Amino acid sequence: MSTPLESLVEQSANINLFAPDSRYANLRRLELLDRDGKAIPYLKQRYLPKTGDLAIIKEYAVQQDDRLDLVAWKELGDPLLFWRVADANQAMNPLELAATPNLKLKIALPEGVPAPQHA
Repeated sequence: MSTPLESLVEQSANINLFAPDSRYANLRRLELLDRDGKAIPYLKQRYLPKTGDLAIIKEYAVQQDDRLDLVAWKELGDPLLFWRVADANQAMNPLELAATPNLKLKIALPEGVPAPQHA
């Protein structure tokens, strides 16, 4: 019989711990068994999407003293969506994206969301 804490942990295995707009929302939750047979939960590794798989909706010219969260807030209305700018620009180090004034950054929709069709 499991303890109340163990039961709670087991029940949480099926709950998505991330917001729907998080870059981790659609990652599979996996388990690794340790030597004692205890399950250790982890998330499947997330890879940068291919640039061609993203719908680029606009560009943004970096301003002096910009930060990626500020760019996301200005362009997407939410500073927590900085990862969409990083993905669109294939950034392994997102801090570098806002470091160069006048650098043109691509702003994209999340992977799998098609660009809107203009009539």
